[in-house]
Parts: sequence; structure tokens; C-alpha cells
Amino acid sequence: MREAITSLHPSSWRAAIEEDGTRRPGALVAEVTKLIDLRRWPEGSRVIVRKEHPHPGAQLSLFDTIQGFRHTAFICAPRDAREKERRPMAVLELRHRQHARVEDRIRQGKGPG
Repeated sequence: MREAITSLHPSSWRAAIEEDGTRRPGALVAEVTKLIDLRRWPEGSRVIVRKEHPHPGAQLSLFDTIQGFRHTAFICAPRDAREKERRPMAVLELRHRQHARVEDRIRQGKGPG
């Protein structure tokens, strides 16, 4: 994954977006699907990477420290192998981020009992 990220040309990165469609400050997304072996994943799977400036106190890997960004990668597969719509990577990344927030809220809600 690190090789794929570092091999990306700077023009491969696009602005990440917020729920209202505005640009997410300091965050960029890119697709590395063609740079990763996905033979074991369903046809049409995609790998999206987000890089953004870390928040204060964030624990970074050595790679992130060198790059100066925090990197997050995820894989998404089409619901239907025949799905022809290819959603923009920024939209997929936003959906992934929103889902993570929901899971975090559920986990926090279960904590108090």
C-alpha cells in the first residue's frame, strides 16, 4: 500500500469533500486500484486512499511522519457485479467516513450499558 501511495503522481489526488459538497480542508483522495492486487476481491472492487494533515496529538506511523500526512485506505466493492455506475472517489470516501462515525456512536452508546 505504501508503494502504491508513494508512486502516485501529485495530479492523481483530488479534494475530499464534506457532506454539503464543500472541500474538506487539508484532505485529498486518490484511487490506487490499479496498483494493488485485487484478484481475491469481487470484480469491480476499488481501493481509495485519503491523506490529510493529522489532528494535534494523532499517533502517526513512521511513513506518515515522513510524508507529513495521515493516510487512510479502504476497499469498496459494488453491491452488484453488474453495477455500471462508478461513483466518484470523493463520494465513496465521504460515505466511508460517515459510516465510521455511525459505528463510533454505536460503540459509545453501548459503553455506558
